[in-house]
Amino acid sequence: MPRLSPDRRKLLALLLEQRGVQAPARRQLVKRAARTRPPASRDQTRLWFLDQLDPGSSLYNDCVQVHLEGAEIDLERLQAALDEVVQRHSSLRTSFIGEGGLPVQAVEPRAKVELRFLDMSSDPE
Repeated sequence: MPRLSPDRRKLLALLLEQRGVQAPARRQLVKRAARTRPPASRDQTRLWFLDQLDPGSSLYNDCVQVHLEGAEIDLERLQAALDEVVQRHSSLRTSFIGEGGLPVQAVEPRAKVELRFLDMSSDPE
């Protein structure tokens, strides 16, 4: 969806006002201080609590195995692509730590995906 220029936004607001439609107020996003850690959400707190009861449990881990056939795989490019996805999405770099008995989000500035490759091309099956 294209963004409206400031002039078109004003015109739209005027037209809506003439028709008796109140345009919703724009929410201002407030950037948090870089050194503060945001609190965990309710669901994140639940998972953190369960981990406190059974530390290191892999119950909520989601492992993926990919079977590729055909073309050669450029492992360096695959690694770079995965690292870029992780860099773009802070949720993939977030862990939870306890502060004052409650979980908070700890977002790492940089993280790398551990890519394991097992060449099975010589395996007859």
